[in-house]
Amino acid sequence: MSAPLLHSTPPGEQLHQARLRQEQVKHALKTALACCLTTTLVYFFHLQSGHLAVVFAYLLMTMGMPSPRLNAVLTLLALGISATVSALLLVAFAGAPALYLAATLLWIFTCVLFSNRFSLPATMGAMVSAIGIFVMFRGTVGATLSFYVAYWLNFLIAGFSVVAV
Repeated sequence: MSAPLLHSTPPGEQLHQARLRQEQVKHALKTALACCLTTTLVYFFHLQSGHLAVVFAYLLMTMGMPSPRLNAVLTLLALGISATVSALLLVAFAGAPALYLAATLLWIFTCVLFSNRFSLPATMGAMVSAIGIFVMFRGTVGATLSFYVAYWLNFLIAGFSVVAV
């Protein structure tokens, strides 16, 4: 007859695994709560492209670890700076699309240079400028400027939700 198999993990490791699972569930609940709060605020304020705010809240709660609140503030700052620079480039080079494209791509490169130190803020700053290029070439200067404002407002709502949770 064979003896019953014993658990091969030591009791300390089992306790660590249980605590880790508990923290994962806690973080998942916080992420869900932040997304629900974001959805409620977007519905209440009738934001343009409000579905992006929920995606931003999820990004902050997952990619912004271990400090989603700090990353929310830093990313909001990076988005504000990047959208402002992109808007200034747009107004300055609206009549010359090739120059606008070259200047914006240079700005995106500048944003990406900071991705080693500030991964999420630098990436989001570059992304708002990159999407702005497509909005500009498919729309007008006014539509692109309103896109920058809407994008920033959506991230503001997401950041608020993450900080509140």
